[in-house]
Amino acid sequence: MLGTGLIFYFISREIDVIITPETFSPISIVGLLVYVIKKYEELKKASIKHIQENFPIELEKSKQALVQKHHYLFDVQGNNIAMALEGGKELIFLPVVIRYCFQRDIPFK
Repeated sequence: MLGTGLIFYFISREIDVIITPETFSPISIVGLLVYVIKKYEELKKASIKHIQENFPIELEKSKQALVQKHHYLFDVQGNNIAMALEGGKELIFLPVVIRYCFQRDIPFK
């Protein structure tokens, strides 16, 4: 407190500037702006860090879900081919059977 008074005294005496309430207002506003900007920067960094940590996890989950859906699709294709073969239409679905066996690494007979 004593240092602040001495600084204001020397400023007002040597530079001929009078410290008034109009001087304190802009100083306090600038200080408040600096404080808000620093707080906003911390929040922004925390948000970016949170996104960087969680985005790869969410991406991996979506990729695993997509792989699971592909397995379901292959199972459905296999069931459709099996049903078609049971119906006696082997010649019509032969290219489909070959492609399905190739996709599933099943030896074609």
